[in-house]
Amino acid sequence: MSDFKGRPKTSGGAFLLARLHNSKLQAGVVGKVVDHLNGSYSAVFSLVWEGDAVVEVTMVHSAEAIAVLQRLTREHPYRTAWKSIFRSGEVF
Repeated sequence: MSDFKGRPKTSGGAFLLARLHNSKLQAGVVGKVVDHLNGSYSAVFSLVWEGDAVVEVTMVHSAEAIAVLQRLTREHPYRTAWKSIFRSGEVF
């Protein structure tokens, strides 16, 4: 993985999702992402069909974004509040 300037990353910590799919077969599986903590990641998939497959990896949050979110959560733990009212099994 590279940073925004194209330099290789030397640490891990990003939140990645991996998916293997075949649109013709309408088949897909979710993979397990392994963080090697050195800027590289692997994805492991169960191969449940024969034929072509497309690997799709999405970065949900970079390691830097996760660090900011963790800091903000520590500094402002009550910033988000949820209030729900339940009546007769329904949400209002």
